[in-house]
Amino acid sequence: MVLAAKGEKTTDAFLQGIRDNAGNEVYGKDRQIVDAVAKGKVAVGIVNHDYIFRHLAEDPKAPIAPLITDQGEGGMGAIMNVAGIGLTAHAKHVSAANQLITFLMSSAGQEMFASINKEYPVNPLIKADPVLPPSSSFRASTIPLTQLAELREPIIKTIERLGLR
Repeated sequence: MVLAAKGEKTTDAFLQGIRDNAGNEVYGKDRQIVDAVAKGKVAVGIVNHDYIFRHLAEDPKAPIAPLITDQGEGGMGAIMNVAGIGLTAHAKHVSAANQLITFLMSSAGQEMFASINKEYPVNPLIKADPVLPPSSSFRASTIPLTQLAELREPIIKTIERLGLR
């Protein structure tokens, strides 16, 4: 998102700062980052919120908390990832796949998704888990996810060039 909103120069500086502050402690998975922060191995980590809240559900006294960044004037806003499901033309079990899709989009499926995964449901009739900040309490980025998807390869090359992967 930094690349889309601020350009290459700012993105390089941002990632170099992460690299310089991380030292040898670069983790590849959100769960590893949350665990490292909770154990005091690192002071901060950039992760999707649901990993923090699932960790807190298992260990409510863990010394971790989310911080929603880029909310101020001129900030980019928070990324709102979208979990999706689709059915390919070559699916072998179309009926079972359709049943899964129907369940995931149902009230029961959305409630499970919200309560177990700690994610915001797409069905507006289903409430998010009460431990989550209300989605109205923060500003989401207006950068289209399709634009972020187009920047995936260039940002991976930058991350690798800077030694973060």
